[in-house]
Amino acid sequence: MNLIFTFVIEMGNILVDKDQLTYHFHELKSDSASSFELIFNKMNGQVYAFAFSMLHNDVESKEVVQETFFKLWLHRQKIKDEYTLDAYLFTIARNEVISLIRKKKIREGEDIQPHYAVGNTEEEILFNELKQEVNEIINQLPEKKRLVFKMSRNDGLSNQEIAKQLNISVNTVNNQISSSIRFIREKINKDLLFVIALIIYRL
Repeated sequence: MNLIFTFVIEMGNILVDKDQLTYHFHELKSDSASSFELIFNKMNGQVYAFAFSMLHNDVESKEVVQETFFKLWLHRQKIKDEYTLDAYLFTIARNEVISLIRKKKIREGEDIQPHYAVGNTEEEILFNELKQEVNEIINQLPEKKRLVFKMSRNDGLSNQEIAKQLNISVNTVNNQISSSIRFIREKINKDLLFVIALIIYRL
């Protein structure tokens, strides 16, 4: 797994509402088409980045995205309470990537092991610079919002757990996280977004 994919996933974790996605993930078992649509809209970019980081091919990566979400919907009744969306979705995506590479290599008579891009010094420097810029934006949040946001994103606590630890309402936690996400989105400048797009497509 290369550094660019890691960064894309981290950005996704920062800019999405995890509790909302978890709720809609388990709503798939109730045949909720609206939950599926929301998950697709929120996660298809991360699945694409994951596939592209190994395939280095736009068409094939889009095929992996389609197959991944098709199987997510097809097997929605198999989702268990202990499953998490990230683990479930990227397991499907990884299997699709390996299957696609295996078929290609068999046709070409080559080794069937998938190619994982290896990070170099230049990529590591760029990765660290991007992370630093995002962290600087997060540090601009007011103290209480920053604490709540880091407990959610860095410590992986649920909104209910944060509310209990800080002795505040879940609604307050929800509002502070949503407000923080809006702030971060507004602060991420076009240059940073351009660099992210550039490094994804230069893999």
